[in-house]
Amino acid sequence: MRGGSQSNVKTGLQATSPSDPKEQYTEFNESTAAGPPSTAPAATTAAPLPAYLPSLTLFLTYMCTMGSKCALPLAIPHRYPPPLPSPVFLSNLGIGPDNILSVTLLCSTLAVSVTKAMSGSVIDKLGGVSSTSVYASAPFLILIDIIFAVIWPSLISMISRSRPSKKQAKDISSLVVGGRAGMTIMFGLGGVTTGSSIFKFAGVAGGLAAASVGAGRFRRMKLVKKGGALPEKIMKNEGKENKSKFEVSPKLKNVIKTAGTLNFFLFTITRALLLIFGNFVLFVPSYLASFEHLPKSLPAGSFYSLGCIAGIMASSRKWSRWSRKKRKFVAGGSCILSFLSAISLLYPPFIKSWSVLLIMFLWGSSFVTPFYLPPTIYVLKVGKKQGTVGTLDNLFDLWSFLALAVFNSKVAKCVGTGGWDKVIMGLAGSALVSGLCVFTAIHREDRDEE
Repeated sequence: MRGGSQSNVKTGLQATSPSDPKEQYTEFNESTAAGPPSTAPAATTAAPLPAYLPSLTLFLTYMCTMGSKCALPLAIPHRYPPPLPSPVFLSNLGIGPDNILSVTLLCSTLAVSVTKAMSGSVIDKLGGVSSTSVYASAPFLILIDIIFAVIWPSLISMISRSRPSKKQAKDISSLVVGGRAGMTIMFGLGGVTTGSSIFKFAGVAGGLAAASVGAGRFRRMKLVKKGGALPEKIMKNEGKENKSKFEVSPKLKNVIKTAGTLNFFLFTITRALLLIFGNFVLFVPSYLASFEHLPKSLPAGSFYSLGCIAGIMASSRKWSRWSRKKRKFVAGGSCILSFLSAISLLYPPFIKSWSVLLIMFLWGSSFVTPFYLPPTIYVLKVGKKQGTVGTLDNLFDLWSFLALAVFNSKVAKCVGTGGWDKVIMGLAGSALVSGLCVFTAIHREDRDEE
């Protein structure tokens, strides 16, 4: 290779023919979408990036994370009847058998919170593509909570830089489907390893169904066109502006200003309460273990994850086309369904195999839309203008995971000891409060973007 082609080899870029407009990529800009054609030179492209890569990344991350996070709560009630054995080093620290699960989940969730606090500015500086590569590299594979904490805001940063707002709801849906498909598989495998009944088949079938749906959705996650590449401007300048003109004070002021708005507060409350509500699925096997007439291998977690997939796919299809009034009633109504699904667990006649699976499906399908779509789209709208998408999204999750850490440590003590009724009543209350918050936040939409 000689002459001008040599520089292309060094940079990994190759020129795009200006005669083929389909192969030219330009960064989407809503303010100039209706304006005259750009006179900028044809964009050059890098090596093709698979269109399904972001969803596949989240799929594998959730699969591994849920394997580690779900295995302990799922296995302990079936494998180790109380009292639980206590390792020597925990005994020396004064941690008794009944607190092992509580301490484990507390440390795990705090690891996510600390990473959320530290990684936001890094994501905004490096960009989503670079951040995903850095945090998912080999040295971090042993620290699954770090990867889990960083992967979602990194992928959201990718969307904010390369996708129009009308497509963002579907893009978020694709990521959620990918992640929940991995989660479903892990719950399905967990059901296979415990007990023996026809529900083994249901667990495996649920996991395979989720994987099939996820595989189909991967192809719809078109951050770049099949056979194409990311725009040169994104590849070369993603984070470059922050590198050459990185000023902490203006960005910090923007973050503080946004964090002080009422909408940010409302969405933070919504995310925190719904994260707690959704996380209860980790304790559902322990809760159901207290009912002797239920099979131990009941795949409640798999049906919860399938409900998440069904809910996000149904709502994301038309979310951007719905009016503000319809969006707020859909989000608020979903939280009311979450309230009803929680209350139904307190009604003994409903605690049967088929009804529990139906409840968990409703649990997932009702929680997923208000948890993901309104807060994430808010971050994309506000943060894209400021270049602070990663920081704002991590601020949401920082407070959410701190609250979840407290919740996990408290609820884990109910395993083998009881007291579930108060927990479920608290979850029902959190669903109602989150519904009120998300309804109000969507009603006030666009006020924080001025």
